[in-house]
Amino acid sequence: MIFSLIPDFLAFIPITLELPDAVREFLENVIRIHPSFFLIALALLPALGMPISPICVLGAAIYGVPMALTFGFFGVVLNLLLTYFLSTQLIRAWLVQFLAKRGHHVWAVPAGDGWRAVLLVRFMPVIPVAVQSYLLGLAGVPFKPFFWVSLPIETLYMAAFVMTAGSFFEGNWTYFALGVSLLIVVVLFAQMIRHGRSAANRAPSE
Repeated sequence: MIFSLIPDFLAFIPITLELPDAVREFLENVIRIHPSFFLIALALLPALGMPISPICVLGAAIYGVPMALTFGFFGVVLNLLLTYFLSTQLIRAWLVQFLAKRGHHVWAVPAGDGWRAVLLVRFMPVIPVAVQSYLLGLAGVPFKPFFWVSLPIETLYMAAFVMTAGSFFEGNWTYFALGVSLLIVVVLFAQMIRHGRSAANRAPSE
């Protein structure tokens, strides 16, 4: 199963849940240069294992919610394109070799099940975005379901973080309500998908 590869990916990718002060200050100074640097940070850094939440918080604090949402959307688009290219082309052979040394072999998602695989993986918030993308790319998920199913989901996460953070910086409780509502939607979808998967797994044995 695709999920059996997660521990090894976590060992490979340096996931950082809390940024050191020096790193946070440097990132803040870079993002302040121009909104495009926020876009670039959101495109590149999650591919290296950084969670999107601190990047979104900085974007909302520096540029406000509307601009952070606009540039954040294009950052998500570029991140999906980058991670798909990396996992299916540029570093695929290296990743396959890395996993093989740990006793895992990459398996392919059955034809026609790409969208289902993306939904299952994307609605597991405990799995970092980078790990999600690399798993899906290595599993041979076609580009169309990878991109078009991932885009609204990752945009939801980004928008929720931006609006929730922005509500505190701008004192706008409408943003807070919208941000929390988006997070609730994500949680509800995740529960629905998990329950559906559990029911499907039980069905053959009944």
